[in-house]
Amino acid sequence: MKYEVPDLVIERKCTTGELANNLGKKWKPFERELIRMSKFKHAYIICEFPIDYLDVFPDKSGIPKNKLSSVRMNSGFLKKRLFESCSKYNIKCLFFNNSQDAQKHVVEIINSHVKN
Repeated sequence: MKYEVPDLVIERKCTTGELANNLGKKWKPFERELIRMSKFKHAYIICEFPIDYLDVFPDKSGIPKNKLSSVRMNSGFLKKRLFESCSKYNIKCLFFNNSQDAQKHVVEIINSHVKN
């Protein structure tokens, strides 16, 4: 049996550090990815961390302690760029407590869009 999900795209982010890197240093390639995602009827960014972690960034970011002093982004900019980008490109951003919760929800999303 073959399954197709032609109108669905999912981008996963493990940590706020990864997200910040995409929204900062790697912004241009990430924006191209957002543009590509916007062409899908259903586009999601799945964050494997609670939304509260945005407020305390760079704490709980997964960035090694010896690299924290080089972080130039604050939580306000991180949230602003993320939510403005999701709105601009019509992408849903979902937050979960951990990777297991995120994975369960991704399976539900895929199952709800599968076409036999």
